Amino acid sequence: MNLQKLFIQKLLESGYKERDIRVWGCENLIRKRIKKEGISSFCRKYDLNTGTCYRMLKGKRAVPLEIIKYNLEELGDRALWIVKGSNLPVRIPKKLTKELAYLVGVLRDGTVTQENYGKFAEYCCAYYSKYKSFLEVLKRFIRNTFSLTSKIEKFSDVYGIRIRSLTLYLFFKYVFEAPQHQENWKTPTVIEHANKEIKWWYISGFFDAEGSCPRKVNRNKKLLYVKFVQKNEEALEFIKNFLEREGIECGKIYWNQRKWVMKISHKSIGKFVVNIRSFHPKRKRLIKLLKVFPVQAPKGAGVHRLKGDVS
Repeated sequence: MNLQKLFIQKLLESGYKERDIRVWGCENLIRKRIKKEGISSFCRKYDLNTGTCYRMLKGKRAVPLEIIKYNLEELGDRALWIVKGSNLPVRIPKKLTKELAYLVGVLRDGTVTQENYGKFAEYCCAYYSKYKSFLEVLKRFIRNTFSLTSKIEKFSDVYGIRIRSLTLYLFFKYVFEAPQHQENWKTPTVIEHANKEIKWWYISGFFDAEGSCPRKVNRNKKLLYVKFVQKNEEALEFIKNFLEREGIECGKIYWNQRKWVMKISHKSIGKFVVNIRSFHPKRKRLIKLLKVFPVQAPKGAGVHRLKGDVS
């Protein structure tokens, strides 16, 4: 699935015009068009003056979608997109990568919000954690995926990365169906249709955001657990069904005060640990669980990543 095309489709369906969607980094496509059509004909066709056209050729002005829509397959994956009303260009990847799937999973403990202040609105995508080191990992994933430079801020009791971008907000909203409130966020259709590896990375991000295991690991198995906690029941049902197809037994999903909870069966904790790709400090506790619930790690499993520094 081409995420760029899906994003464009959703934008147009929501009321945006082709001239409202612009792209940086497509100068070569413009040159090829002009070489074929001639600059005068090209400018007349798209109602451009020559000054604007030359600025596009030099990469000093973003190009409207209507000009390049027939050449999207030739558009480089490093192109930057910007939607009318936004001032921050964002790289929109063509493919659902492992890092992007992980970032979507971690958003289960983040926000994709629109805040209205009178006539003005602020659009923000945010990640929060008590651990600055964990946000450093997300910061790198955000840079690799969206070509965005973010900063880690200190709030009252947590650290956070807040990206104020209408384009990124719309990307998560339309492509990954992220709503204003977490309890309404079901598993994104794009994730449901992804391959097994991508789903593992999504679930890994989900676990790092909303999963837990004991802070102290002892030999008393009855006191040990690995669980997911989430406000949306369907989101946990998706994970349960996927894990059980992978041979990892899970308990029933149950309501506990304000959230839904799903635990990994004791006999499957070891297998879960060696398959998860955790970048959170809790990964050290997961490794300790393997001493209580030993299992042979498959080649390339997440436990190998757990053993070293986060990279």
